[in-house]
Amino acid sequence: METNKPVCRKAKNRAFIAPTAVRDYSIRAAVKLCEYCPLKRRCALDALHSGDSLDGSVTSPANDVIAAGVVCVGDKATAEALAAVAGVDVPKYRASNARSKAPERCVNCRHMMVSWTRNKVPEGYVMHHARGYCTECRKAYEHALKRVERKPKLAKEIDRDNAYRTLKRVDYRRRFVARYVPMALPDYMANDLHKWVCDCRQRYKETAKAA
Repeated sequence: METNKPVCRKAKNRAFIAPTAVRDYSIRAAVKLCEYCPLKRRCALDALHSGDSLDGSVTSPANDVIAAGVVCVGDKATAEALAAVAGVDVPKYRASNARSKAPERCVNCRHMMVSWTRNKVPEGYVMHHARGYCTECRKAYEHALKRVERKPKLAKEIDRDNAYRTLKRVDYRRRFVARYVPMALPDYMANDLHKWVCDCRQRYKETAKAA
């Protein structure tokens, strides 16, 4: 086994990327596989901040994945379990900030404003459009956007081995092994085990018909 690669790198068990969409036996098999991973602590450290926003204004642990043997749901219990595996303190997370309120007056025409609404606007007021501009000053708003320096797009590091994996038909052999065997097996052993069970079932059906 390669010590610098995670054991789930080539696993086809969907529980690692969507535990809420699979059966319990798939989750148990994925958690069991994590116990043998040489990168378990590093995985836990990464998962502690996998839910962070790109700009860093919101921080949270991983959600709807299995990491370091922990079924992550993005809550406090997930952070505590991951921190225990990583051997670090639970980070202090930042929640999303409330949206800022529109100013009382338009920054361009200085008319009194009300928040955007589908109802009738009171007499003497204008409706807010965006960034402190009213609906009557949309051209000024567009010119202001052109003057704003565009920031470069941020990007997270992507695990390309698993991020774009297409959904294939269910592999019944692997699902059977994950259900009845509480450990990861080499392919040749999994094939032999599945073939042996299928042969037993076939012989049982033939015996039942003959009887």
